[in-house]
Amino acid sequence: RSFAPRVPPKDKSLPKLKWHATADSRAPASKPDGGTFDIVLLNRRADPVNLFWMDREGEPKPYGSIASGWRIHRSTRPGAVWLLTDSMNRPLGYFVVGDRSALAVIPDDE
Repeated sequence: RSFAPRVPPKDKSLPKLKWHATADSRAPASKPDGGTFDIVLLNRRADPVNLFWMDREGEPKPYGSIASGWRIHRSTRPGAVWLLTDSMNRPLGYFVVGDRSALAVIPDDE
């Protein structure tokens, strides 16, 4: 039995995660539950951003940076919280992952 190769969805067709702007580092703790899948994070800011996964205790864990205009894929689970900061680690906002692959657009700084 043979199956056609899996074709991942185009980024534009993915549902968008809601951006929660924040001025403090108190993004909620992650409550991961369920299987893993990818999300796409797209940085629309003029500057790079730092990416942190909020653990179950609400502590940020570093996951690298995203250059201006770049997109990255991250494996995640429903209920995960991803915090974005500027280059000085000042919080910009966060995303709460839903139950499927999605596009997380980090808005420009205007």
